[in-house]
Amino acid sequence: MTAAPEPTVDASRLTPETLAKILSAASKRRVDVGLVERIARDGGLLDADGKIALLNFVAFMINRE
Repeated sequence: MTAAPEPTVDASRLTPETLAKILSAASKRRVDVGLVERIARDGGLLDADGKIALLNFVAFMINRE
């Protein structure tokens, strides 16, 4: 029996919910979806479908400091 393939995530097209889950797992702290949405909206990081590129989000956060 072969194992089912693990689901993949396109890091260039994340929903705010998925990005919040990834950031929460990486930081071992809860990251609020509303905060992710607000940062993405304020930074002009949302595409027409409401998706966020992880690299753009991280770069925005680094430059924001």
